[in-house]
Amino acid sequence: MKNLILLIIFLLMVKLATAQTRVTDLSQAPLKGKVRQVTTYTFRGANHTSPDTTASSEKTIETFDEKGWEIEEKMYDKSDALKQRFSFEYIGDSIAVRNQFNASGKLFVKYIYKYDGQGKETEFDMNSDAQPQFRLAKINYRCICKYDKLGDRIGEEQYIDNDKLSMRTISKYNDQHQRIQSDEESFFGTSIKKSKIIFTYDNAGNPIKSENYDADGQLTGGNNASYDRFDKYGNWLIRTSSYSGHSAYQGDFTFMDITKRLIEYY
Repeated sequence: MKNLILLIIFLLMVKLATAQTRVTDLSQAPLKGKVRQVTTYTFRGANHTSPDTTASSEKTIETFDEKGWEIEEKMYDKSDALKQRFSFEYIGDSIAVRNQFNASGKLFVKYIYKYDGQGKETEFDMNSDAQPQFRLAKINYRCICKYDKLGDRIGEEQYIDNDKLSMRTISKYNDQHQRIQSDEESFFGTSIKKSKIIFTYDNAGNPIKSENYDADGQLTGGNNASYDRFDKYGNWLIRTSSYSGHSAYQGDFTFMDITKRLIEYY
């Protein structure tokens, strides 16, 4: 059961990596303007609900070239020690490779993104020798993406061990091409778990809420976000977010954090 829970968490985290049109350039954020570097500071709730902004924060530094393609990403813990690093390779306009290294410089995960002629991500592959933080053995992961005539990503099929279907997602969009609903089916052995996510945005197009529902229509959790301070390009500089839910181990819970961004431009 514990390994199953860890696998679910792993698949959900990998899913985040395939949630945007172009993962390795500025459109993933989205970030406006000719961005050179983004330094992100994250303060997490010491008591789950009240982040301490006077304490040390986790830090991520993302660097982009003048074309807007990401070339490096570094993640640091609260003591400012390097946790992991990512480097990027680009093969024409059709393939991007994201290499993940641990603090010792060992490559342990390789992500491969494939694009069509319109720059839409059509496939995402991940090869890992180990995922020590999840105590999982070697994993091969693949996600196939489908789009409608308007260019909105309406379907995803995720596979583990190359051909074992693990999750299927069907998404709906509004007139602003914002994803407003995703219906998901997760496959674990002979069991199928169905769920639904509803998304809400503010007037500027920033995501402010997501609500998770089970197959019976019961709310099981969700995210809320609010934004404060924007720079001259319209990029947010402070975000407060929270995640609430319920589990058999923790009961009702809420986790909260505050994210601050320092954005440098060319």
